[in-house]
Amino acid sequence: MILILIMCCCLLSIVIAGAYFYKNRGEFTAEITPMNLIETYNPAEASGRSGAVNVDDYTALSKNVDVGIKFENTEDGLDLDEIIARRYIGDEKKQEKTIKKTDEPKMFKKNAVSKIVFSGIDSEGINAVGDNKVRLFYKQKLTGVEMELTPKDIAAIPVTEEELTETLGLQEKKVTLLEPTLSKDDDKKAEITSEFLNKGYYMFFDGAGKIEDLVTGLDADADAATKVTIIPATQGGDNSKFKIKIKGGDSGNDKFFAYTDTDVTLPREVGLSEDSTKSIVWELLESSKPDYIRLSPTGTNDEGEEFLMYDMRDKVDSSNHKLVVENIVNMTGLEYKCNYQSMDILLSEYESSSTFTPCVNE
Repeated sequence: MILILIMCCCLLSIVIAGAYFYKNRGEFTAEITPMNLIETYNPAEASGRSGAVNVDDYTALSKNVDVGIKFENTEDGLDLDEIIARRYIGDEKKQEKTIKKTDEPKMFKKNAVSKIVFSGIDSEGINAVGDNKVRLFYKQKLTGVEMELTPKDIAAIPVTEEELTETLGLQEKKVTLLEPTLSKDDDKKAEITSEFLNKGYYMFFDGAGKIEDLVTGLDADADAATKVTIIPATQGGDNSKFKIKIKGGDSGNDKFFAYTDTDVTLPREVGLSEDSTKSIVWELLESSKPDYIRLSPTGTNDEGEEFLMYDMRDKVDSSNHKLVVENIVNMTGLEYKCNYQSMDILLSEYESSSTFTPCVNE
């Protein structure tokens, strides 16, 4: 009898241990790389926003601010059924939504760049003043245990009373991209000083080459390399938005970066135009590489997410390579490797004596 009891106990232990290891075997741990925190102030008179309200009605004015996060998946992608996004103000959860893989499959693919935004339009009754945080979670498939995708020390997105009040006079939305681990004062907007303007710069696209090798319409027979000039797009000392002028060219007239047609479908080709009124107005953002910058067109629906780059996806015919504006959210997969690299642009006062190594999509 004792022997039977011992055998039963051993068998029971094996069953329990087996169940435990079955439940916890090979549990997937998801990872993402936060790229930016997104803060967008919208005009109060825009559709669905606060409209004309008292300047100190911050709950109503909170309908004018959107907060979100932009992130990139790893090579493994996200083997998840859904992502749970939550918005906190201080330590209190204010909003939550679930993004299912069946509805947004691209968000879960390897190397995908995505964004999740909480719109003020959907924040009825919420006072956004304070430190806002967007945090992402998922549930392990086997255990059901909830895990956090975002870092524990994800930075806050500060919303102030002054900024909400300013939305009553905004004419166009104002987008700010913040570093996930930096304060608002250390965001990615690059400062444009008066010394930076109206100088000639040599322009290099990382992995692609010099500007004169990437566009047509420049003087190919000129002895000196091509220089570009940064000029303010508006008068009155506002240097935050500017045009890029290229001196001379094959016609002898100054030229500007401009869209080649009116089709707004992305990627959108960029060429040269002698008509300054057709020039794209740019905003300068810092690159992830030291001394490099990125150029983002203003006035788009996804301002701060669309960038100038050199499209090198065609591996067979290099004549199809061209300057384009593309939204980084659309750039998923290895074919965009070189496009992504060419977003990093070097503006140098000195002509580079080094040879730029061409990027190869492999």
